[in-house]
Amino acid sequence: MIEDWECMSFCIKRDITIYPVPKDNMRGVDRPECYIYVNDNGKLIKSPYLYKQDSQLYIKIYELYRYYYDKIARC
Repeated sequence: MIEDWECMSFCIKRDITIYPVPKDNMRGVDRPECYIYVNDNGKLIKSPYLYKQDSQLYIKIYELYRYYYDKIARC
């Protein structure tokens, strides 16, 4: 099975990046809730959900990288 970091590297080489962005007006707050953004070759997609900055946030980001890896690698 391919590792998470390999999926991430594969996507980044193809200009697909996935990253957390803090909720608006949260400056100065320790570990604010975040949206997940996907930049797919310049097309920005914002998650409809807010995520706490904990391990679940990063698990979701890796799941999304795996999703895009599977989507592209199967073509």
